[in-house]
Amino acid sequence: MVNDILENTMEILNSFKKPYKYIVDCYLSQKVGAGFTNTTSTYYDKPTDNIYHFIYPKGGMTGGKDKSMIFGLLTLFVIAY
Repeated sequence: MVNDILENTMEILNSFKKPYKYIVDCYLSQKVGAGFTNTTSTYYDKPTDNIYHFIYPKGGMTGGKDKSMIFGLLTLFVIAY
């Protein structure tokens, strides 16, 4: 499943025909009540680079007691050259 997500994401990104390099990382896990932490460290030459953070569904994954739920994290880096 992770491979399918990564391949579909790369197909969509490559269809834009933009002069960018892409780094895509995907993580899937079963929601079992344990904590999950992900960090990324980057260094940029210009202070004009942007970071966007989207959470779906809105409000996160709270409000349900269903522990069989799967959650995913997709990290995408777009590098202009």
